[in-house]
Amino acid sequence: MPDNTINFTNQGNASIYGKQVGIGQQNNNNLVPPEFIAEVEHSLGEIIKKYPNEDQALEVAKKDPKIKKRLDSVTALVTPIVLKETVSPLVRPLIEKLLNCWN
Repeated sequence: MPDNTINFTNQGNASIYGKQVGIGQQNNNNLVPPEFIAEVEHSLGEIIKKYPNEDQALEVAKKDPKIKKRLDSVTALVTPIVLKETVSPLVRPLIEKLLNCWN
């Protein structure tokens, strides 16, 4: 039988129906397979190297269906906030902009 309760802790975490939500959610980084993160970071890192201008890099990344597919796969597992906190600071701004464009 599922856990139909809402539980809160003094650290600001909560679980609803047995699923953790709230501030502590960023601790669920292990839900994202490392190879997904590595693929996203590698693909975006290559674009950033080739197009140091952020606007150009964003336009190129938006046109790449592989990047959209990878980000969709990751955001199916975790929230965009968790994704942004998991990736390297180098690609974080580009990921934020891509997620804003696509969501």
